[in-house]
Amino acid sequence: MKNVIFVAIAALLGCTDGGESLALTGNGLLTGYPSCSPRVDDTELLAIGTLDTSVRSTYAMSPTVRNLVESADDEEDQIRNSAFFRRINVKVNVPEDVIPQAEQQNLAPYLKFSVPVAGKIAPNAGITQFYVEAVREEVGDALHQKLNDGDFASISVGVQVVAELKRSEQASNWIEFPIEVCRGCLTNLLSQSCQALPTDYPVVNPCRVGQDEVLSCCEDATNGQPVCPARSIATTSP
Repeated sequence: MKNVIFVAIAALLGCTDGGESLALTGNGLLTGYPSCSPRVDDTELLAIGTLDTSVRSTYAMSPTVRNLVESADDEEDQIRNSAFFRRINVKVNVPEDVIPQAEQQNLAPYLKFSVPVAGKIAPNAGITQFYVEAVREEVGDALHQKLNDGDFASISVGVQVVAELKRSEQASNWIEFPIEVCRGCLTNLLSQSCQALPTDYPVVNPCRVGQDEVLSCCEDATNGQPVCPARSIATTSP
């Protein structure tokens, strides 16, 4: 189940530190399957993520940002006060007791990097979201090797958005997003075989298998192999 926080936008807009023009409010939610696109809304944000390395080695985030510059309604002023995005800065923080510092040196390009982005956001608390693969495959694979089945490890990802605003480059605040990394915690093997499930058994497709949402599987009684997501399989008469 997703951990969601509710954000008071009015309080946010009045309490930015240092008078930032760009406010990164958090990691946004995705719309449901099958569209699975970032939901441009920050009244609800994901409080903590989960990555199951037994089925996935990457974690994607949807940083949500607002342009807090106030502007008149005329088109010229709106354009002048719009933010034109350039890049997202990412820092992945892994405790040394999970991956030793010496091994982290080999992962340095994947623990701190920038991703070019494009797009603009209007002033007066205009809002948009981005999509960024924050935990890269190399880091996910390294974490997987350090975990046994049933183990958990806590990491965090720092994200910052950079844009051109009022003819100068400006950066948002950093957000620190916690992620629980596990090996097998998001897969649930049902006690019933696929053949024993009712024909109207609901098939639930996570937006990203192995990220944030539990994936239910059933066993195909004919070959003993897991079927994911779980679904009813008709029994064939001999």
